[in-house]
Amino acid sequence: DEPEISQKISYQQLHNSVAKLANGLKKLGVKKGDRVCIYMEENNNTKFANSEPQKPRWNVGLELSYPLGNTAADSNISNAEIQLQRLEQQKYEQKLQLQTKSATLRVQIDLLAKTLASNSKQIAIAKARTVEEKKRYSNGNGQASFVINAQNNEQNVQLNYAQVAKNYQNAYLEYQAAADVLYP
Repeated sequence: DEPEISQKISYQQLHNSVAKLANGLKKLGVKKGDRVCIYMEENNNTKFANSEPQKPRWNVGLELSYPLGNTAADSNISNAEIQLQRLEQQKYEQKLQLQTKSATLRVQIDLLAKTLASNSKQIAIAKARTVEEKKRYSNGNGQASFVINAQNNEQNVQLNYAQVAKNYQNAYLEYQAAADVLYP
C-alpha cells in the first residue's frame, strides 16, 4: 500500500491548469462545441479521483465549456473589423456617387446656361417679330391673326426661358449641395 499523498491547489492554480489544457486542445484543433474524451492512467496525481482503486486504468468522458483562447472576443473583434470595412466601402461608394452626380450636374448646368443664352436671343427675335406684325397691322398691311400668333410665340419663348431658368437654378443648388458634402 502506498502512502496517501495529498496536494492542495488554489482556484487560480486550477484556473491556470485548465487554461493551459484548453490552449493545448486549441492548438490541436479543438473548437468550441467539440466533445473531448480524456484517458488517464492511474498515478499518484489521479488516484484521488479514481472510484475503483483496484483497477489500474480508467476513462473519463467530459464536455469542456472553457473559452479556448478567448474566441468570443476574437470573433467580436473580427466582426467589428468587417463592419468597419463595410462602412469604409459604403463611404467610398457614396463619395464616388457624389463625384459622379457633381460632374453630371456641372455638365447639365453648362448646357442649361447655353440654352438660356439661346432662349434670350429667341425672346429678342420674338419681340421684334411682334413689333413688326403690329406695325404691319396698324399700316393696314397685316392681319390681326398674325399679330396674335407673334404675341403667342413671344409668350411661349418667355415661358420656355422661365422653365429653363428654373431647371438651371435647381441644378445649380444640387451641385452646390454635392460640393458642400464633398469639400466641407
